[in-house]
Amino acid sequence: MSSGCDDNPRQPDDGAMDDDARPGQRTAPELIEHIRRPRNLGMLPNADVAVTALGSCGDAIDVSLVVKNRRIQRVGYMPHGCAFTLACASVASTMAQGRTLAEARREVQPMAIDAALGGLPEDHGHCASLAASAIWKAITVYLSTENEPWKRLYR
Repeated sequence: MSSGCDDNPRQPDDGAMDDDARPGQRTAPELIEHIRRPRNLGMLPNADVAVTALGSCGDAIDVSLVVKNRRIQRVGYMPHGCAFTLACASVASTMAQGRTLAEARREVQPMAIDAALGGLPEDHGHCASLAASAIWKAITVYLSTENEPWKRLYR
């Protein structure tokens, strides 16, 4: 039984219906935009923290953060999965960048990611959860090593 993440959604033009959409439902332009032009794609070479979050569907997202004075200066990520995971990671990265660690933890939420993308197909809502949890995990690891930076070498 497929979770839907291994599907290869086509990129519809002008809001045309995609394979995962219900009849009459159009793919949101925001979703198409983040699939076609993902923001902050790529891992950061001098990141303060880098983690991998694994989704229930088998997808994964690697996330790296540059943090200064408890504010996320830069976010980089590399998704390993479907186009919906890519779009969710793109939105999560833009939501986190420039925010304090506390703000990012509070504001990068699955429902906010889904809303920013104009709505995900029901069977891909878990992609938003994966993207949010990747950011949360990076923040948690950063905070756990903030006072002992040598520990970052062993994560």
